[in-house]
Amino acid sequence: MTTKIVAGWQIEFDKEATRAAYAKLPNDIGCTCHTCRNFLKVAPTLPNAVFRFFGELGIDLLKPPEVYENYYKDGQVFYGGFYHIVGNYLSGDDVWQPVAQDPSHQVVTEMYHVADDFDIGFTHNVAVVPEGFPEPVLQMEVSFTLPWVLDEPYEQDENTNKRDNKGFWNRYAKLYDFEIKRFNGRAYAEMYRMMGKSLSSDMDVLEVATGTGLIAVNIARFVKRVQATDFSPKMIKTAMKKKVPQNVVFSVEDATVLSFADESFDAVIISNALHIIPNPEKALSEILRVLKRNGLLIAPTYSHGHLRERTWNLNAKVLKLIGFETYSKWTPDEYIEFIGKNGFLVEKSAVLKAAFPLVYLEARKV
Repeated sequence: MTTKIVAGWQIEFDKEATRAAYAKLPNDIGCTCHTCRNFLKVAPTLPNAVFRFFGELGIDLLKPPEVYENYYKDGQVFYGGFYHIVGNYLSGDDVWQPVAQDPSHQVVTEMYHVADDFDIGFTHNVAVVPEGFPEPVLQMEVSFTLPWVLDEPYEQDENTNKRDNKGFWNRYAKLYDFEIKRFNGRAYAEMYRMMGKSLSSDMDVLEVATGTGLIAVNIARFVKRVQATDFSPKMIKTAMKKKVPQNVVFSVEDATVLSFADESFDAVIISNALHIIPNPEKALSEILRVLKRNGLLIAPTYSHGHLRERTWNLNAKVLKLIGFETYSKWTPDEYIEFIGKNGFLVEKSAVLKAAFPLVYLEARKV
C-alpha cells in the first residue's frame, strides 16, 4: 500500500484495488431524486484539482456511495457525502469530533481544502459500503457546493415552505441506522431497556414513524404484536430487509391520518418524530383515537429548545446530516406540557444524552 499525508491525517491505500472496485460499480448512483440528478449533471465540471486528488486515490468522483443535500440557498446546493478507499486510517483526529459544551454532540472539524467549495476529511466510521468492495475499507467524508443546473425548479413543500420531509427521509433511509449508531447508540439502548420495563407480553403495539424499524425489532420480544409504520416507503423497504421477528409487521402510514380502527392498540410508540411533524397535535389526536382506554403512549423526542439560543453554535451540517427538520423546538418542560395538553397524563419522563437532549416520556390516555 501507499502511505499518504493529507493535512493532519495519515492514511495508507491501494490505488489500483480502489480503482478496480469503482470500475465494478454501476454508472448511476442508485437514486433519481432531483438533488442527485443535479449532482450527476454538474459534477463533471468540478475543478481539475478535485479530479486529480480523487484520481490519486483511485476514486471515481462520479460514483459516490452516498451523496446528500445539506441545504439549498440562492441557487446553490450544499452537499455532503462520502467515498470509500481500499486502505487504512493510520493517524490524525477523526473529522467528526465531540462538541465541547456537550460531548454527546458531534460536529465536523476543520477539513482539507481541495478546491474552492470542495473539502474532504477522514473518519474511523464506515457506512453503506458497496457489496463486494475489498477490505480494509477507509471512508473519506466530503463537503462541497454545486450550482442548481436542472431545468426543473428546486422543490419546496407548498404547505410549509420547506423541503418535502418525505423526500428527505426516502433519501436518508440507507444511512439511518449508521447515523443512529454513531450519534445516539447509547441513548437508544437505554430506551429499549426502559420500554421493556413498561411493555408486556399481552400487548398489541403500534409504532408510528418507525424509520428503519430499529425500535420495533428491539422491543418485539417484550410484546404480543408490533404494527410498525412510517410515511416513507424507502424507510419501510429498508426495515423489511432486516431479520424481522415474526410478530412485527411493517406498513406505510401517515401519522396524521392512520388507517386503523378506534381503540385498536394497547400501546403506541412514536419516537423522535413529533418535533419534525408540521402538525404534531394532529398526530397525537390520531394516536388517542387508536389507543384503547387507559392505553400507553411512549413518546421519546429530541429537545431542540436550546437551538433558539444564539449562543448555541452547532454546525448546520450536523443538523441536516442527522436528518431533522425541526418544526417544534421544545425544551424538555415545554414538551412534557405539550403532551399533557393533548389528551395524555404524563407518568414518567427522563432526559437522555444523545445527539440532542432526548426526552424519554411515557403517558396514559386520559
